[in-house]
This record gives sequence, C-alpha cells and structure tokens, in this order.
Amino acid sequence: MRDLYKRYTRAAADLRSHDTGCSACTANARGTEGARLFESFARLQDAYNNRKRT
Repeated sequence: MRDLYKRYTRAAADLRSHDTGCSACTANARGTEGARLFESFARLQDAYNNRKRT
C-alpha cells in the first residue's frame, strides 16, 4: 500500500506542477499532457481510496 500511496502522491505533485506552468490547462479544460496527468492521478487516487476501505 505504501508504493501505491507514493505513486498517488507523486501523480498529484506532477499534476500540480504541470498545472502551474501550462497555459492550455484551465479549471474547465485540459491540454493533452494535462489530461494524461489528470487521468493517471484520478486512477491512482481511486485505487488508493478503494484499497483503504478494504
């Protein structure tokens, strides 16, 4: 579970870092790279939260 947590928090940090420097990403829409990072973050967040419940 620690490995999953590390991957989840790293994905969140990568997304935040991208969002601060990307002019294509907004609160309502994401560019190609931002969409990929968000999808990765969301997938890992779901996996982490689901694992915590079991």
